[in-house]
Amino acid sequence: MKMLIVFATKTGVTKDVAHALKKKLQGDVTVEEMGYVNDRMIELYDFIVLGAPVYMGQALAKMRRFVKLHKDVLLEKRLAFFFVGGDKDADMDALLLKGYGQTFFEKSERIVHMGGEFRFEKMGFLSRFIVKTVAKSKRRKTGQAGLPVLDAESMEELAMFLNEVLLEAGAPDAIVEV
Repeated sequence: MKMLIVFATKTGVTKDVAHALKKKLQGDVTVEEMGYVNDRMIELYDFIVLGAPVYMGQALAKMRRFVKLHKDVLLEKRLAFFFVGGDKDADMDALLLKGYGQTFFEKSERIVHMGGEFRFEKMGFLSRFIVKTVAKSKRRKTGQAGLPVLDAESMEELAMFLNEVLLEAGAPDAIVEV
């Protein structure tokens, strides 16, 4: 089985998560930024993992456009989605339904929120201002820190599932433990 992890990123966090995930997988796994992937490339793989950051409660618009553009070939594959950023308590099922529709929701074998982090040095002034304002507001309302952190447990759970998929398919040297 061949697996492709396709990601979209704005500040590099989703890219780092995609590459960290690949390091935990055993088998034939490729990581590519969305802009370098086309239908012919997707056709070469059996399982596609799509990763996108969340902004303002939605998956990044360019990933939503990518999925729409490649809908037919993606729906022929086994799929999983991971999201980075946004509220850790957000409903990932609802986010997938809203951004990609019922068909992708039903086709997806896993939908995982990986937590997130902000790289303020790569954000514009307005984005930094909005993030800091929302974080302060959340801290006042809940008493909890308003900035997200990457979730190692979610990464491990997704890696375990994907390694099981690779093992089922007879990937060479695939192991289940991560």
